[in-house]
Amino acid sequence: MFKTGRPELLFHFTLNIKEDEIVNDIKKISKKLFNLDIAVRRLPERKTVVIDLYSAKLARFFKEILKNGAANKIIPDFIMHLSPERQKPLIYGLWKGDGCLNLKRAGARGGYVTVSYKLAQQIKILLLRQKIVPSIYVDKEKKIKNVNHKEAYRIHIGQRDSLIKLCSILGVEYIPRSYASVDSWFDKNFCYTPITQIKELNYRGLVYNLEVSSTHSFTSDAFCLHNCGDLMNIYIKVAKNKKGQEIIKDIKFETLGCVAAIATSSMVTAMAKGKTLDEALKIKYSDIAEALGSLPPIKTHCADLAVKGLRAAIEDYKNNLKLKNQNEK
Repeated sequence: MFKTGRPELLFHFTLNIKEDEIVNDIKKISKKLFNLDIAVRRLPERKTVVIDLYSAKLARFFKEILKNGAANKIIPDFIMHLSPERQKPLIYGLWKGDGCLNLKRAGARGGYVTVSYKLAQQIKILLLRQKIVPSIYVDKEKKIKNVNHKEAYRIHIGQRDSLIKLCSILGVEYIPRSYASVDSWFDKNFCYTPITQIKELNYRGLVYNLEVSSTHSFTSDAFCLHNCGDLMNIYIKVAKNKKGQEIIKDIKFETLGCVAAIATSSMVTAMAKGKTLDEALKIKYSDIAEALGSLPPIKTHCADLAVKGLRAAIEDYKNNLKLKNQNEK
């Protein structure tokens, strides 16, 4: 635990009394970076060791960027924006302090526990940037043997590939004993993971609309969300009419979304069929809304998505035709 003193003339770290390796690390780093000697206080009755560093400037600096106390721990914003490669040493340091690895059990796993909600969410993002799939569990506030324990957040890494990557960052050799099925994976930009549980809760009270202006999207702890999560694919078959113009002879759609998404997809296919490519490109989302009679303002994005899907299909056709002509030459 990191904490500044009062008045802000010093700052100190509180560790388990057995964590001599971390004590030595802090001693070396403090001397190398700040030319500061540490003062070590061992408290056997509390099973802790306290490391004091006397520097008013550093105390104020660390209090500003890291905050005071375990429940208020955060990772500074500038560190969250470093490249994934530069963030690896931070993950190493975090695990060395409050993390654990258990590779001998049947279901090998890595874990990290913190009472800081924000830190838990930030570590989740750090891990996702390393293409490591984490799970977060909440341990409710409780009392064990007359000792009060605050609500804590357990970060769990158990997927084989994710655990291999974590061990690589930590410099630990790990050879999986089994090859469990993969239910989460990454591509270049996204993590794909299944929904494991849906809960319906009774609620009575005010409901606040926190949508992003004009996009009708929302943000949660780690995801950007949308009301319906629309997904749309449009497929076209192109032929030439008697005038030699390219027309959309046939058009189909595939939609995952709300009723408005399905309706606008269906309408754009009806409007585009038989038109020349140039005519189809002139279809606007307002044309679709008008043809349907009306759309709620919050659903106009469905019509816009249908238009973008049509234009993407036409663009894809043109690119493929251009590539085909180049290959024939």
